[in-house]
Amino acid sequence: IVLAISNKPDAYILTRAKEHGIESRFIDAKNKTREEFDTEVMMMLEEKKVDLVLLIGYMRFISPLFVEKWRNKVMNVHPSLLPAFAGGMDLDVHEQVIESGVKETGCTVHFVDEGADTGPIIVQKKCTVEPSDTPLTLKQKVQQLEGVAFIEAIEKVISQKS
Repeated sequence: IVLAISNKPDAYILTRAKEHGIESRFIDAKNKTREEFDTEVMMMLEEKKVDLVLLIGYMRFISPLFVEKWRNKVMNVHPSLLPAFAGGMDLDVHEQVIESGVKETGCTVHFVDEGADTGPIIVQKKCTVEPSDTPLTLKQKVQQLEGVAFIEAIEKVISQKS
């Protein structure tokens, strides 16, 4: 990991990165178009010679310009087994999962494309939905899977390049 970027100055990832000796940068998105913001991010990524971008807790849609430049190099994690419950975020997804009555959920690491959670799936991890689950307990179960899924997805991509 060579760089952590956030559009929130108080994002925990910036603190955590510094604690681990990883460069971190805040980029203010105020008064910028999505393309202007993404261009600034892309310049930083190119400067650091980044090969793979991980969207972790990134709550912004990226521009078509960014998607095209970084196609199949940007991974996102979604808190459901895509394509189910695509487009939703955080607790809303877990609430939809519970309301739907499905017995299984999980997370999906996928490449980012122009759509909302529509890119090619790299890895999915599953867990059981219990009758006693709430959106918060389900979120905790799914988040435990996300780190494992990201590592597996990164390893998969790296092994395909070699």
